[in-house]
Order: sequence, then C-alpha cells, then structure tokens
Amino acid sequence: MSEQLLIGGVATKRGRIRPPCGPAIVAVATELNQRLAECNWLDSAPFDTVSLILRFGDAKPDSQIGAINTSHSELPVARELSMDECIERARAGTLLAYFRVETIVALTDVSRRYNLSLDLCEHD
Repeated sequence: MSEQLLIGGVATKRGRIRPPCGPAIVAVATELNQRLAECNWLDSAPFDTVSLILRFGDAKPDSQIGAINTSHSELPVARELSMDECIERARAGTLLAYFRVETIVALTDVSRRYNLSLDLCEHD
C-alpha cells in the first residue's frame, strides 16, 4: 500500500520541542493513512499523495495548498503552528492530539478545495 499522506515538520522560528515531535508526526501519519485508505479518500482526487509540512513558527489559521506536482502526483500542503504552543503541548503530553487535529484541518481544507469526501473527519 502506498502512502496517501506524508507528513514532515520544520521550524521556522527558534525553539526546541522536547520531547521531540518526530514520533508524534509518524503516529499521526500512520493512523490517518489507514483511515484514508479505508474510506478510499483519494479515489476521485487529481493526485495520489498529500505532502503535509507542519511549520513550527507563528500560528496562521489557513492551510497553504500548493499546485499539484504532476510528475509525482503529489499535492503540497503546509500549516503553520505556534512554536510556543508546540513546546507547551510536548511538555503536557498532548502533542499527538494537537498534530492529529491540525492534520485533519489540513485534509479538510484539501477536501473542500477538490470536492473530496469529508468522511475522514467524522471518525474519532
């Protein structure tokens, strides 16, 4: 099974998220890839993969959705999260839930832009 959702993270502002956020990102990608595959979310999409970058800097409310990379059939998407909030959530142990919500927001924005099913957001 190919990945329908790839997630990465990058700091755009100085700060240290401890414990590191990598395991939370991997867990969210794994969980949501399974959900997306179960509901055939990308069957009618003009791309095969969503490549989401979580930017840790100053929070911005909107997802940035780029142009489809036709050579890789990939849609680049980014969300900018507050570095300070990520640091606080990592300390409180709620970073996984925060990343899950922010990823679902990004996928919902993609769903609306490309008229895809919103079913993935009704799970929980």
